Amino acid sequence: MSASSYPPVENLIPHEPPMVWLDALEDWAPGRARCTARVDAASPFVDHEGLPAVVLLEHMAQAVAVCLGYGALLSGESVRVGMVIACRVFDLYRSSVALGTVLDVAAHREREVDEVSNYACEVHAGEELVARARLTLYHASEPPS
Repeated sequence: MSASSYPPVENLIPHEPPMVWLDALEDWAPGRARCTARVDAASPFVDHEGLPAVVLLEHMAQAVAVCLGYGALLSGESVRVGMVIACRVFDLYRSSVALGTVLDVAAHREREVDEVSNYACEVHAGEELVARARLTLYHASEPPS
């Protein structure tokens, strides 16, 4: 499926601008998503050096949300609330990402049990690996009380 065939990211995650940081869903399969994002000055976290690399954790979490959201849409369900509850690995290979950089953000489900899932995520700028993480997420129809 081509990127233009996928719905807008805003329809797949429970976020609203300016907190939607992914531009497009580029590829999807059950348990996998690949998205793109351009680093631009509109981001609330951009500073004089660009985007601090630590912020890429949110890009990865949103790629997981897109993966789950598109799967829910295909199943006739609504987008679910989710949250990162653990990050077992978080490796950064540079301190910041320059304005104008196009990021490729990938998420791959490693395991899922009921409302908890584990995802391996990577962020690339071209061929360069910029960040990677292993995230544990809680996702359900309603937030926990």
